[in-house]
Parts: sequence; C-alpha cells; structure tokens
Amino acid sequence: ANFAHNTDFEIRAYAVDKSSNTQETVLISSRTFLYDNEVPKARVTAPSAGSRLNVLASIEGTCEDTKALGGTKVSNIEEVMVAYKGLTEPNTHYWTGSAWTGLSETWFITVLSTPAWSRGVSAAFDVATPDGDYSIISRVKDYAGNYESPVSSITFTWDLTSPTFTIISPSNDAMVNSRSALIRLGEKMAQGPTRLIYEALTGNNGETLGSTQTY
Repeated sequence: ANFAHNTDFEIRAYAVDKSSNTQETVLISSRTFLYDNEVPKARVTAPSAGSRLNVLASIEGTCEDTKALGGTKVSNIEEVMVAYKGLTEPNTHYWTGSAWTGLSETWFITVLSTPAWSRGVSAAFDVATPDGDYSIISRVKDYAGNYESPVSSITFTWDLTSPTFTIISPSNDAMVNSRSALIRLGEKMAQGPTRLIYEALTGNNGETLGSTQTY
C-alpha cells in the first residue's frame, strides 16, 4: 500500500468462505494506526557550541518530531539520548558512565519534557576530567521507532588549568631606566584586558613604599 506520511489509517478485514458465506458485520476486524516514517530532530542548546567551561553541572536541549509536507499528525518524541566524547589527547574516548574509556558511544537517557530535555553531567565533567575539547552527541527517537539520522552534536572546551605568566624582562634585580616589560602568557586569555601592575618596594625617588601603578 502507498501510505501518505504522518496520516492515520484504518484497516478492515472480513472473511468470505468458498460457499460465499460472509463474516457478520459486527465481527469484522479493524485496526487504526499512524504511518510516520519522518525522522525526529534534537539539538544541544547548553552548553553552547565553542564555549570554554570549567564548570558543567547539566546539559540541555530541544527536540521535535517533524511532519512531511501535507502530513497532519506525528507520533511524538519517545526519548532523547546523549553521549560524550573526548577529542583531545590524552582523552579521545567516550564516557562510559564511570570513566573516559569507551571505544564507542554509551547512550544515556535524558529527562524529557517535550520540546525540552536535560541531563546532569557532573560525574563526567569534574576536577579529574582532562583539559581539552569535548563533544556532546544527542540522538532522538519517536514512538514510531524513527531515529534521528545523522545524529547532532556540539563541541566545547573544558579548561581547569589556571593561566600562567612568565616575566621575560626585566630580569630579577636588574637596574633599568624604562617602564617597559616583556611577559609571556601560558595561554590565550579569554577575559581581558590583561593588566600589568608595578609595585614600589622602596620609598626612593619620591615613590611611596607599597604603592602600585596599573597599566
């Protein structure tokens, strides 16, 4: 049969034997069903793609069951699942629920309140999680058994390492006649601007001991 997408149908069946006896009308069998072969969709909305984080307690997203052109009904979302993958050495594996050692996805059920969904992830992203890029993958299924394909994902950076500064010049205990300084940053600063603070360690030349100048 050529069923129209996202449409309710009824099937009726009755029997006629070789003697032309027909099944009584009240005994005719019937079934109604919804034909839905359109894939649903889901996406991660928090954290946002490309974000840099050092705290992540939960992830959130949205989902929808799509209708074909001219369709009137959908089977609706049954479940949304998520998986997490490390993308940076030394952690390029999947989260298994207890460790970053998986060689393939382990799917975790989210709390669903269509069109929203969420799941706590504090066990996966804590102080023991290595710095680097990570991917959150979402996959949704509707009541007709259709899975989203391809799955959707976002990537973010997990960064627990504090920034570092190395003073290149002037050297320690040097005597100089310039206020310039050369400083090397251990990583790109996400927040700015970067400030340089001079503190007077003596009271010579009209300086006040302990006073500071910020540039």
